[in-house]
Amino acid sequence: MMTITAIAVHCQERAMIWYFGNQVGIDFNNANPQELTNSSMVAEAGCSSICDTMGSLLFYTNGKKVWNRNHQQMPNGDSLKGSQLLNQNSVITPLPNSNTNYYLFTISDLDTIRGFNYSIIDMNMDNGLGDLAVKNVLIENNVLEKITAVEHCNGKDYWIIIHGHQNKFYSYLLTEEGFSDIAIESIVGTSPKADIGYMKVSPNSNKIVLPINDEELLAEVCTFNNRTGTISDPIKVYSKHDQTYCYGLAFSSSGNMLYLSTRGMDYRIWQYNLEENNEISLNESAINISGGNNFAMQLAPNGKIYIASENRPYINAINKPNALGIDCNYESQAITFSQSTSLMGLPNFMQTWLYKPIFNIENTCLNDTTIFSFNPNETTDSCRWNIYNSSGLEIASFNNYYDFYVFDDTGNYRVELNIFHCGVNDVIEDIIGIFPYPVSELVPDTSMCNNCTLELDAGAGFDSYLWSDSSTNQ
Repeated sequence: MMTITAIAVHCQERAMIWYFGNQVGIDFNNANPQELTNSSMVAEAGCSSICDTMGSLLFYTNGKKVWNRNHQQMPNGDSLKGSQLLNQNSVITPLPNSNTNYYLFTISDLDTIRGFNYSIIDMNMDNGLGDLAVKNVLIENNVLEKITAVEHCNGKDYWIIIHGHQNKFYSYLLTEEGFSDIAIESIVGTSPKADIGYMKVSPNSNKIVLPINDEELLAEVCTFNNRTGTISDPIKVYSKHDQTYCYGLAFSSSGNMLYLSTRGMDYRIWQYNLEENNEISLNESAINISGGNNFAMQLAPNGKIYIASENRPYINAINKPNALGIDCNYESQAITFSQSTSLMGLPNFMQTWLYKPIFNIENTCLNDTTIFSFNPNETTDSCRWNIYNSSGLEIASFNNYYDFYVFDDTGNYRVELNIFHCGVNDVIEDIIGIFPYPVSELVPDTSMCNNCTLELDAGAGFDSYLWSDSSTNQ
């Protein structure tokens, strides 16, 4: 028996409400996502939204205008430099250690020269509804329609990452002192041929994926150093069919699985296992999980990946993104809309808000050797496991990423994993059950006549069955 546990450790409440498409909205604050019909925004492609730390809406944008929580345009919230022609035109980040100031970063498209800009939204303005205190500050010209953001591994600052022409990444740091316009430059990888599609950092903040879209390559997977902002070690992801290009992409909540949507002459979604960390094995891990009308992809607070479906009254979903192959459970028309339609884009978020690290537990029968494992990323310094019995007493502790323990009694136990990085401690935990070894009461030795039959029943309550004739029924 194996348990895979994923627990949210970051501020996913910030991403609880989405506005996108043709006046489409979704609220993830409840157990089941709820349709919202109060949006004032049409966003053909790029868009962003943000909530407070309780999951209540603050504002949203299509890169050109900003609407407050009452769905009114902010007084100074027009004429932003963020083009609706771009797939990825904006991202919103709080100012560290501030509950009132937010940075809205945009990518503009003026006379074919794209620029990277920021505005500052002060939520104290306009009687607490917010307004733009600073607007359209140009940082860099000649950039691609790519922007993503991720928490610094210190747990308080933020990296904002864009891509220039040729093969140059720019990583900018936002601290409580404000935005630094001195970029960390990384010249690495292949220059994108077609400027289309989304760039994203993994939720565990150790990988960044950039669409390349030339004759051979869909994308490249690079290593992102969350301490320094540098990007290195590109791994090529090759096209499976001629004349196709990568449009949407998303990571599973653990960061272990990557999904790419392709368009052109072949419409598919491909899954890649990022635990295969070299070019050959990563490309061999590719599994086609779906075809169809799939555009932008975005991980949600519930751990599912949602997929825009252009001009359709629904979006699709990958329900179990951490699972391998078709077990990831692609679902068409996962969320339907009563009054509006999805277009090409979905909101762009700080990806680490959606990080849910996982640990694996194998062999949970009494007297088995129970195995505990966690796959660390480049930012992980160390870890510590603690195991507690039902009375809350600690019965074991160890510090390895892979270790084992033999339980001496059945029952429920709390397993706690502390993950240390940059002086920050993330904690994930789960309750596991240790069960008696399965024993099946079959019939005693029995003599049988020719052409007679006897039904053997192994009993209910077991995870799986395997008979000597290869049958798997009870």
